[in-house]
Amino acid sequence: MRRTFSRWSGLGTLMVFAACTGTPTQVGSTALLTVVPTAGAINVGINATIEVRFDKPVSAGAMEPIALQIGDCPGPVVEGLWARTADGLGLRFAPLHPLDPWTQYTIHVGGGVTGEEGAIVDLELHGPVLGGIWVTREMVMGMTGMGMSQTHSGQEWLYAPNGMYGLAFVFTTGPS
Repeated sequence: MRRTFSRWSGLGTLMVFAACTGTPTQVGSTALLTVVPTAGAINVGINATIEVRFDKPVSAGAMEPIALQIGDCPGPVVEGLWARTADGLGLRFAPLHPLDPWTQYTIHVGGGVTGEEGAIVDLELHGPVLGGIWVTREMVMGMTGMGMSQTHSGQEWLYAPNGMYGLAFVFTTGPS
């Protein structure tokens, strides 16, 4: 009897937390499908298409917890604009300037990306198979270790099912 109470008590706490933060905690039916460039790609063109695709449409506001970073996660964010593709199945990045040659970049897909139904996108189904690396709390700590990165530690980045801050997909550009 006591176990049942504890289980329901924890669930209630999770539900109250979700209601207070406004962050979805349930994984929906939309799943991450592809990431371009692929994780581990080398000699990627400095003007290459950068796109994350899903098996079902993502919400119009899904661009919030996604970033292209220089170097490892959390590196400096590349200036540019993420936009939903015309079919709604992808998020495409347009940098303000061409990427730097011979440079490592990370596509950071935060855990709070949502499908049109409003639930978070399933990152576990294909993400690790695509070469995604789970972003831990330690990874998003600031360089000085004094606090979490302001841009990658909010609830919109958190993937509630496993407590990670989304997935990182690393690629390297080639010559210009």
